Amino acid sequence: MSNRIRLVIITATNIRTSTGSNSTVLNLLENLDPKKYHISIALIDDLIPKRLIISQKKLSKKPNYISFEKIKNHKRVSNIYLLSTSSIKHIKKMFDVAIITIYNEFGEDGKILGLLDLAGIPYLSPELSSSVIAFDKEFTKAVLTYHGLLVPKSVEINKESQDLNHLSYPLIVKPSANGASYGVNLVKNEQDLLAAIKQAFDFSSEVLIEEYIKGEEFTVGVVGPYTNPKALPVVMIRSKNELFDYEAKYVTGKAEEIYPAPIKKKLN
Repeated sequence: MSNRIRLVIITATNIRTSTGSNSTVLNLLENLDPKKYHISIALIDDLIPKRLIISQKKLSKKPNYISFEKIKNHKRVSNIYLLSTSSIKHIKKMFDVAIITIYNEFGEDGKILGLLDLAGIPYLSPELSSSVIAFDKEFTKAVLTYHGLLVPKSVEINKESQDLNHLSYPLIVKPSANGASYGVNLVKNEQDLLAAIKQAFDFSSEVLIEEYIKGEEFTVGVVGPYTNPKALPVVMIRSKNELFDYEAKYVTGKAEEIYPAPIKKKLN
């Protein structure tokens, strides 16, 4: 073990996005070189606020559910810890590198990245500041606008301030700070607007209401340091739903990924 990298995978079994997290952990366990990595699991279950906790019964009904038992009993897992039981000083001595597999809050919003920065443990992720900015959609749009990029027109509301006048349908309603298309809806009339806003508030304290721009869906991955990033090939996504929503993203057969992307000449 002395020659292997001490990798810790940080995850949670009781958070609303655990089904995606478990899938990512299992993929890592199946594909990382056992001769190179000594793998431990660190759970943050006892740190999750009640509003984000989900029962195993409800979790098991989500698309692509994978039980944590498959991870717990995996031959590649050497130890499982509760992250809260170790001090920052102890964590620094235990691990060489970390991978966070928690999506949305506590994972992509920078909370765990801040802890790792304090411990001096490198991690596979954008840096803390990038994660914090990108997790907040309105903040991200402000940065993009400042640099001259076009973004949809929008208004951000909270539970105390909701000016819904002068909105033109159709609209996209989404949580301001969340991912995986949780709470995202295409709204075509006033009757459905309040229901969509209520659902979005389940995932964020602010809600973003944007103009709907109909078009083709593309995704481009970016890897490498921010000083020398590399764009991966463009992939087109065709959703069988009207919107590339949560169901289209996570239910098998609801969307098609096409590579190379058939991009029209006028878009090049």
